[in-house]
Amino acid sequence: MSARIPAWIQPQDGAGHVPWAQYRSLYLEQADYFLYDALDLAHANNQPTAAARASDRQLKRMAQDNPAVAQMLRSR
Repeated sequence: MSARIPAWIQPQDGAGHVPWAQYRSLYLEQADYFLYDALDLAHANNQPTAAARASDRQLKRMAQDNPAVAQMLRSR
């Protein structure tokens, strides 16, 4: 959080500690979103404008659901 990168815990009820086999696709999807946002790949050179717009919409939805994300976006 001090690096202005949003992070939060999203427990999976009854799943135990790091249930990789059960939630593999979720973890990979969330890792992709994290890296895409942390590196701001949507706004990188040669990316289509649709990618930037989609990323901005996703961040807006995330900010509505999570106050920490909203605060991080305001401080950028």
